Amino acid sequence: MIQEQTPLYRPSIKLFFILFFTTGAILSGLLTFFYQKETRDLTHFIKIQESYGLELRKKRISSIFKDIKADIFFLRDQNELRQYLRTEKKQQLTLMGQEYISLAKSTRMYDQIRYIDKQGMEILRVNFNQGEPLIVPDDQLQSKADRYYYKECVSLKKDEVFVSPFDLNVEHGTVEQPFKPMIRLCTPVFDNHGTERGVLVLNFLGQDILTSLLSIERVSLGQTMLVNNQGYWLRHPDPAYEWGFMFQDKADVSLAIQSPEVWKEIQSSAKEQIGTPEGLYSFNTVLPMLDEAEPSQYASPAKGTIGQYRWHLISFLPQQKIDQKSHAIFMQFLILGAVLFILTAIGSWSMAYAVTKRKIAQNRLKTMAYFDTLTNLPNRRHFFDRLEEAVSHGNRYNNTLALMYVDLDGFKNINDSLGHDAGDTLLQHVAYCLRKTCRKSDTVSRLGGDEFAILIPEVASQEDIATIAAKIIAILSQPITINNAQAQVGASIGITLFPADGDEVSQLLSNADSAMYLAKSQGKNQYLFFSDTQPPKN
Repeated sequence: MIQEQTPLYRPSIKLFFILFFTTGAILSGLLTFFYQKETRDLTHFIKIQESYGLELRKKRISSIFKDIKADIFFLRDQNELRQYLRTEKKQQLTLMGQEYISLAKSTRMYDQIRYIDKQGMEILRVNFNQGEPLIVPDDQLQSKADRYYYKECVSLKKDEVFVSPFDLNVEHGTVEQPFKPMIRLCTPVFDNHGTERGVLVLNFLGQDILTSLLSIERVSLGQTMLVNNQGYWLRHPDPAYEWGFMFQDKADVSLAIQSPEVWKEIQSSAKEQIGTPEGLYSFNTVLPMLDEAEPSQYASPAKGTIGQYRWHLISFLPQQKIDQKSHAIFMQFLILGAVLFILTAIGSWSMAYAVTKRKIAQNRLKTMAYFDTLTNLPNRRHFFDRLEEAVSHGNRYNNTLALMYVDLDGFKNINDSLGHDAGDTLLQHVAYCLRKTCRKSDTVSRLGGDEFAILIPEVASQEDIATIAAKIIAILSQPITINNAQAQVGASIGITLFPADGDEVSQLLSNADSAMYLAKSQGKNQYLFFSDTQPPKN
């Protein structure tokens, strides 16, 4: 029997090697192709992710300054101040002080809130006092006529806001310990006759900005940095590199000195990505004193000095991390190749496995590009695509649609008191509530942070939308238990209708955002239609 089988054994070996090397050559070509494409996709995805993360941070900073602007204009227009300007009665100052204390307690954003008269004398000052705000006695009020921010502010027009540089608070010529990052914002105060009577000054605790950068850090892979116009770090993963311009012995601790070529590229472009041997630098420029929607409402301290207030958001991804991800892909393909070569007898199955694996990888990239990883809701990009489609459909078939802009009230307090993990749990709960409240045909999206948007196509009546908004506020206002602690938030909702309020996507978004901020400024935890914010037509 062995002798009869021997002639069959030898040609089988020959055919085995022919099939093995032929299949091996085909598999080697296919695996090389897919590996190179996967590597390119990885590089492309990393760049998109880093850019997106910087955009979120930039919008977060812009949102903080919008909140500050809303606060300072609210104080400027408060009835108590208007009454004081008419009567100059001490009673009105007391009422103003109570408002200042309330704002300082609720926001925890301001180290000082002051009203200074036209001669530069402090008339009213409230100090944050480590979370227990108090009114400073009259005998401790000071003249600020010689301070730069007062001099700049008294020369501004109505509705303009002066923003100081971002630095550390200095007391008696020495940097305060622990560090207290500070930005001063002020706006002139005019009476009902148009006469300038003084200025309002908010000493903003800039740590909120630096903390917010960390809160969004999970969006990207890189290390988040904030650099001023001179190349000094305002925020760095290593605190020892921060605030170099405030200390003589750290004058050379700056990006401009330590990485001059990178700094030169950053200065030459508003936003870009730079590949270096050390890693990938992604950056975006922030002009904190300029509101992109209303640039005239912020003022630089002098003409031609806007550059002094330019910040640069930077995300640095070390090459080692990029190499680790590339190596992980390489190992995946190496293992896959070994398995496929071993299983040449069932090559068709092995090929199907490779194709399926690639399809899963592509779907994973697509899911990460279009859906929020925390809430599994459509992200900003996906929502904008659906909104574009809905507006196009509405124009074609004369349908009415509604856009809701939902911003949580009190979410920051949850993060501060219970931690960011609790905040994430709360955001997931909010996403569940919004999906539960809305119809399947509606699109619920998380735009970033604690901001959500809802697209409601084929609206029957404004009353229906009001009912939905009221339900959302009611369900989100209910307390929930997170980590054995009670947590409760509210929601401010801005609503705009298509085509009554506009027929462009950008206009609808702006309208809904405007209505939301007005609802928030009017007391929070309420909804407001954009049409209700507009003066009646003649």
